Amino acid sequence: MEIAVDICTKNTALNKKVIEKVSGVNEESITDYLIWKWAEIDPNCSYFSTQTHNRMKESGVTGSDFELWIRTKSGILPLSIQAKKFVKQTDSYHRKLRYPNNTNAQMDMLFDYAKKNKMFACYAFYTIPDVDSKTIGGHPAQDFGVFLALGTFIKNLMKPIDTTSKKDKKTKSPVITKNDILKETIPLHALFCCGDKLSIAKLLIKEYRKVYQLSAIDFREFFPKLQDCPKHIQALFDKKPDGAREIFEAVHDDVDVAKEPSNKPRHIIAYDLTVKK
Repeated sequence: MEIAVDICTKNTALNKKVIEKVSGVNEESITDYLIWKWAEIDPNCSYFSTQTHNRMKESGVTGSDFELWIRTKSGILPLSIQAKKFVKQTDSYHRKLRYPNNTNAQMDMLFDYAKKNKMFACYAFYTIPDVDSKTIGGHPAQDFGVFLALGTFIKNLMKPIDTTSKKDKKTKSPVITKNDILKETIPLHALFCCGDKLSIAKLLIKEYRKVYQLSAIDFREFFPKLQDCPKHIQALFDKKPDGAREIFEAVHDDVDVAKEPSNKPRHIIAYDLTVKK
């Protein structure tokens, strides 16, 4: 139990560091730093970085910055995550979520890739909460700087709203604030820090079941067993990140990048919640 408390304390400190630095660095740098620190803080976290990921491939192929594969007693929870830095209370967030050029292309790619690979499309938000910022369930958010939301929650925020104007269009884009977004999130580290971790994971996926009207039987496919996961994920959970990278790169290097850019998120992380601490 001491280790778990220590991990939570270190994650809280890590969140405060993000709050201090987020205004002056980009999403990629924050993501790189976070993942390096997660692995340093907790021996149950293992990861590798892909060799040829770049910003163009990210927005044009998977829409994701990193994959987080979480091992629970129910099976593996696979998350495909796009990172965004949203600091101000309002800053054209509706348009920024419709990246690039107000097209929705990145979001569509994130969802398509996640669906094809039976993953959950998610967003990580790096931000500076204020005293009024709340997460799912109305919990205070001001002590944290890294949050996670299911993509379906964010997509619902972006739905056009009706207007009563006779001159304008019948619908218009909503004004989305930072606090609107945070209401749809949990602190990301709660997935692997809080005492009842499986309940946190279930909180994330509860609404997903509703959106897609999935029965308990249908939903089992989103919790594959370790032996049914890709070979590089199995190697990661076996604490062999170098071998995992080799397996991953061998598969993806077979793709003709000129014709079909390979599906490479920036980082791939395996986090084992079944290990007693």
